[in-house]
Amino acid sequence: SDLRKHYAGYEISVGRGHYDPKMGLRFDDIRILGMIPPELSANPEQTANPPASRTIAGGKERDIIHIHHLTVMADIDPEKLLHRSLPLDTHAIILDGVTAHTWVDQNGELSLAKLWPLPKLGPEAPKMLVRNTRVNFHGDPDTERPLQFDLDEIMINNIQQRDGTVDRLIQVSGHSMITDELKAKIMTQGGKIAVQSEINGIQVDRSTLDRLPSSVRGILNDFKELNCQGHLTLSASKQNSEPWNFDIRTTVDDGRIDHPMLPKPLSDIRGVFTMTPKGVQLEASQASLGAAILRFNGEIESYQWPAKAEMNVSARGFLLDHSLTSNLPEEARTIWNRLLPHGQIDFDAKIVHDDQGWEPTASITCKGVDVRYERFPYPV
Repeated sequence: SDLRKHYAGYEISVGRGHYDPKMGLRFDDIRILGMIPPELSANPEQTANPPASRTIAGGKERDIIHIHHLTVMADIDPEKLLHRSLPLDTHAIILDGVTAHTWVDQNGELSLAKLWPLPKLGPEAPKMLVRNTRVNFHGDPDTERPLQFDLDEIMINNIQQRDGTVDRLIQVSGHSMITDELKAKIMTQGGKIAVQSEINGIQVDRSTLDRLPSSVRGILNDFKELNCQGHLTLSASKQNSEPWNFDIRTTVDDGRIDHPMLPKPLSDIRGVFTMTPKGVQLEASQASLGAAILRFNGEIESYQWPAKAEMNVSARGFLLDHSLTSNLPEEARTIWNRLLPHGQIDFDAKIVHDDQGWEPTASITCKGVDVRYERFPYPV
C-alpha cells in the first residue's frame, strides 16, 4: 500500500476496520513498529523485555505509534472512482487514544521526526482532532522509565487556498510529568511557520534528570541535588530556508543546586534568562549561598564556544571559612592555609571572556575578617 511504501522499514498493522454509513470509516488498533539498533539497545538500565518491544534478529522492535481508534468522517462520492481516487468526501479525521514512543537516535535526532512528513493519501481533511495522546520520551530507547507528556487535545485546521496550497493552524493543550500546563499554537502559511508556546508549572528534580539520555546524565552525575520550579514562554518563526528567529524566556521561581564545587548548596534561586539567535541573556537574578545573598546578570553572545561573554556577580555577607578550600587550586590553597582567613566579606565582580580568555576584576570589602599568619599564630 501507499502507507507501507511511505514508511518503508517500519511494520504497520491495523487490527480491524469497517464502514459506518452514519459516521464513515473506522479503524481500530493501528500500530507502527520500528527497529532499535543493537548499539542503542545495549543499556544496563533496560528492562529484560519491555512490554512495548520484542527482540528479533538485527535488534529490538518496539511500538513507535499506537492508535486505538481512527475515524474518517466522510460521505461516499462515487464520482471520484471515475478519477481513480478514493471515493470519499472527507469532513474530518478523529484519532482517539494515541501512544507515541520517541528517543534521541545515534545521529542526535528525535526518532519520531523520521515519520515526518506524513503520507499524503488524498485531499487534506479540513479538520483533524487528536484526543488523549501520550508521548513517552525515553532517555534510552529500551528503558521503561520515560518522561511522559499527556496531550489532551490536538486540533488541526487545514484551510485550502485558491492556489492549491494549504494554510494550517495547529493548537495543542496538555500537561506532563514535569509541567502543570502546556499550550502551543503552530501556524503555517506558504513557506512561513510561526510557533507560540506557554509552559507553566515546570518542576524538575533528580528523578527527572535520571530519565534523560545517558549522554546528558553523565554530565549531571556530579550534582547531588538539582531542583527547579518555573515557567517558560516561546515564540519562534521561520520563512522558507531562512534560519529560525526565536525568543525563549524562562523564569525560575525557585531552585536549589548542590554540587561538589560549591562550598554550600545554592538555594532560593530566582531569575530570568532569555535565549534569542544572538545568544543567552541572564537578567537580574539572585540566590542564597548559606547566609550570603548572591546577585548576578550577564550574557553570552553566541552558542558556539569560545564566545564573547560577560557576567556580573555580587555578594553580600559572603562567609570566608575552611569550606572554600577543597575546590581551590593547589597554589591558592597553600596561600589560604598560610593565612586561614575567617569572616564575612562583600564583593562585586565582573568576569569577561573574549579572544584572550577570561579576565576577572573585583572589589572586596572585608567586614571583620580574621587572619592567622603561620609565622604569627594569633588571629589578627
